[in-house]
Amino acid sequence: MKKLFASISILVALALVLAGSPCAAEPGAGNDGTFRVLTGDGVSLALVRYRPAESASFRDGGQPVILMSATGTNCNEFDIRTPPGERYGLTLPEPLPDWADGDRCIRDDPMKLYSLAYFLYDQGFDVWLSNYRGQGRQPNRSDQRLDASIDDLAVYDMPAIVGFVSSQTGRKPVWIGHSLGAMMAYMYLQGASYGSGPDPHVVSDPTKTAERNNGNGSEALLGLVSLDGPSNLAPSRRGTPRAAWRVLAGDGYIDVRLIARALGERAILPLLLFKKVVWAMDPLLPDPIEQSLKRIFPCVNPSNIEPDVGRYLAEYSVDGFHYGITSQLLDSAVIGGLREHFRNGPGNSEVVVPPPRREADGYYCYTDNLSKLSLPALLLADATTDTTSPEDVRRVCEGKTPNELDAFRVVEGTAHVDLVCGLDAPRETFPVIGEWLRGLDGGESGHGPGE
Repeated sequence: MKKLFASISILVALALVLAGSPCAAEPGAGNDGTFRVLTGDGVSLALVRYRPAESASFRDGGQPVILMSATGTNCNEFDIRTPPGERYGLTLPEPLPDWADGDRCIRDDPMKLYSLAYFLYDQGFDVWLSNYRGQGRQPNRSDQRLDASIDDLAVYDMPAIVGFVSSQTGRKPVWIGHSLGAMMAYMYLQGASYGSGPDPHVVSDPTKTAERNNGNGSEALLGLVSLDGPSNLAPSRRGTPRAAWRVLAGDGYIDVRLIARALGERAILPLLLFKKVVWAMDPLLPDPIEQSLKRIFPCVNPSNIEPDVGRYLAEYSVDGFHYGITSQLLDSAVIGGLREHFRNGPGNSEVVVPPPRREADGYYCYTDNLSKLSLPALLLADATTDTTSPEDVRRVCEGKTPNELDAFRVVEGTAHVDLVCGLDAPRETFPVIGEWLRGLDGGESGHGPGE
């Protein structure tokens, strides 16, 4: 039964993704921009300082920004490009966005038009790409721990990454997270730490909260850009079978790299074509049926993504899923809020099915503590209710402590994945992010010409 469910899980996971403490650092070999960063619990993470080509310089002195990907993916979702040995038939749209018009890099590799990393680099920002534990493709693959939870990403991975970029640049970075990459930032900014004891609950450290929200110190962030980062997953009417909880109760990881690489174009194109039919029928379907159909397929608006970009994501960005992270996300859909992993705390290590929420049950609930976020934040939501909903992303914006630089926007015509790299991203999403970032750092990161 476990083997059957694991096989089904791999296929479902692939569909969903395509849908879309003190630290020590070990510098990478040479000046290639690749680094290894050690977390407080001893996991080595991959960190890459971005430039579009080996001959290009890094953006020394620019405002540093850190890009963190969604669950099941790696930093390649932000670094759209033509890898060595690949050939894509993508042609540039006309007219090009103003920022891309006449850009030599984009002319030489049209795939870069859909790269958020390249856009930010082009605008003069010092761009860093990171892979949380277990994620990434060689040579930028982070080390693995099979018992990972989202709590670990906030408690261990983020302080190590933020602290390293701060030490290298001498400036407070901005965190840009997509989906899970934003959720872990919500937790980090609440001062998430583990309490005492062998099997502790999560606690909120007020000192860390003050520092991380644009305070002083190595763990401080200047701002946050959330790309469709919810406070919890949208609930499913179908629920989660007990057999699924039994599998996810163990420590494990579903690796779909080889499957995604093998299927590539054969996987993404038929799915996108079939989903086009579903979206075309949208006006004719009752709302419950329409929403159910959209959840079955990858979280992508097929009218808003280049097939070659979809193929690239399938082959180079999809990685895999930790049991612990997956069960924590599913738990958030069940209880209607994101809490620490339900197996945390004394006596909970053998819990299989997550218990319902109860007052004073000992679990720390991140959704109930959004007011601890006080740094400037830009929150962009896709226009579709799939695994996330625009209303929930708005709830994060309304729940945090207001800042005069806060902004919220729903990007029309998008779904969860193509919000970041869809056809409209270079003209809609990217400029909104760039303008907000320039306002955040006083316009110090000016436009840099394409390399």
